[in-house]
Amino acid sequence: FDAARVFVPAVQQRAGVPFNSTLLQAYHAAALKGIMPTEIFSIPEKDGWLYETTRDGKPVVSTSMVCNVFVCNVWKAGGLFNGTDVNCGDTSVNDNYKLKMYQDPELRPDICKEIGPENPNCQIIGKYSLRLDSQPGVPPRYNYVPLETLGDEEMFGHCPSMAPDYLAPMDC
Repeated sequence: FDAARVFVPAVQQRAGVPFNSTLLQAYHAAALKGIMPTEIFSIPEKDGWLYETTRDGKPVVSTSMVCNVFVCNVWKAGGLFNGTDVNCGDTSVNDNYKLKMYQDPELRPDICKEIGPENPNCQIIGKYSLRLDSQPGVPPRYNYVPLETLGDEEMFGHCPSMAPDYLAPMDC
């Protein structure tokens, strides 16, 4: 049942049917638009899509986003993308890491270098260290896509990746 709370509205949204439609009706509507059931989940989530949910136990219609999409939307609202129309719903955690916006490791404040000398990012608290870089000697898998290259509507959706490492080719 819990999976259906996410799965069914996602299909309904992509099929363009009301949330009170059945899953069968949603798949039928999608098929009428030429969208096969196996293709429906390849349709990227769009910023601004609204879903029925609850807030403080009361039904509301609101946006719904996972952590990396939330972070991207914060960056977008803060002006990081300089007005470029970035669809945050189409980003992955790796996409957030790839953007060339993280400070040069050599410019980290001294406290960051003292607490985490091997970590190129600045993390001063936490039980575990979050490393966005690769192993020493391996090209970094973060901080290499210039923000100026954003604007391609499919920028985040064109690079393949596969679990469990989700590594995309170096030119992505």
